[in-house]
Amino acid sequence: MHSIHFKNMLPIHFKSYKKLLIVIFAMALSTTFLSMNALLTHFHCLIPSDVLHSLHVRILPSYIPKETCIQRSIGFLKTHKTGSTTIFNILSRYADSHNLSIVTPKGVHLCYPRRYTNIRQCFQKPILEKYDILANHVRYNPSLKNVLRGDSYWFTLLRDPLQFYNSRYEYFRFGREFGVDFEKFVQNPKFYLQSSGKIGTEFARGSNHLPDELGLPKESNSSTIIKFMDEQFDLVILTDYFNEGLIQLFMEACMPSLEDVTYFVQNSRAEHTTWNSSTTERYRMNLRSALPTYFEVYDYYREKMKSKIASDHVVKNLARKLSDLNEQRYSACIAGKRQAGEKNNEYDPKYQPVNLSTYELKECAPEYCRMMAWPEDTFNAYNKEQHLKKFAQT
Repeated sequence: MHSIHFKNMLPIHFKSYKKLLIVIFAMALSTTFLSMNALLTHFHCLIPSDVLHSLHVRILPSYIPKETCIQRSIGFLKTHKTGSTTIFNILSRYADSHNLSIVTPKGVHLCYPRRYTNIRQCFQKPILEKYDILANHVRYNPSLKNVLRGDSYWFTLLRDPLQFYNSRYEYFRFGREFGVDFEKFVQNPKFYLQSSGKIGTEFARGSNHLPDELGLPKESNSSTIIKFMDEQFDLVILTDYFNEGLIQLFMEACMPSLEDVTYFVQNSRAEHTTWNSSTTERYRMNLRSALPTYFEVYDYYREKMKSKIASDHVVKNLARKLSDLNEQRYSACIAGKRQAGEKNNEYDPKYQPVNLSTYELKECAPEYCRMMAWPEDTFNAYNKEQHLKKFAQT
């Protein structure tokens, strides 16, 4: 049998040589401290997508709920400029992967912003008696719970007030109405709100959007809002604790897999405004003084979330695992980000009042990446198409 010689080494038979190469390769990996994430990123184009998919699943095993845990239908009150489009993507993928029915609107939203007496008049036909998921924009009414199967799980989303007001101001172009940019506005918001009449009232109500979105009287104070939300919702997620909130959703709604709540951030601006800590605090105080209700509601649920995280190590640990899984999927899927509208393909949102960013997928990205990168209107169209295919004969 042939043998191969290395300098200063004894002859090594070919089979042993192959084993040695494997050992050397393993040592090289360990000495360069390559993480599994980096390894998958480097070689993911050489691995079949189904194998890569199973690797991701095995790296981060899912939380196993109690035997008594029953998968629940899910209702989400989708609100503007809070990160809700990301949640919509999560729930749409969840419905698709588990063959669940999702409410699809006639148009873009479910009657929104109109109030309604019969929400089903805004549903796409054929209209089902009961659904598994509701996730589109809608003005809340307790009667919505009758749309979903069984003991439905309801939640909504709140965003840090300063980030929320800034996003809303830019996205809906209130600067054109007030005649100043957000930084000028936020230095003295009371002045602009009071001096601009109707526009100031509209912005105040819109930015302090909760009473309107919840179907409550517009003059509702924070105590009324908190009481109503505590009665109607099982969970209020905060963008500051987004992963922790998703883990609570995953566990309490008895979703089967941690994969069900993975995500890529959707509908984000291409450029974000940042300020130093002292400026941020000053702007925050100015806004709190002018528009206190949203701050008070947000503070209440922030303390509630902080208490939950401090007392529940399972939530904290699984939130870290979710973050790792998101990073792994991003590495496997995304080549980079670009300005939305450059290509007008399935990853470009149609409505772009400001410069939004979207995702560019790797050429050999696994199939699951497509839906994770879809904007809301692409997924809306897909959900409608699937609804017709499934239920056209009913």
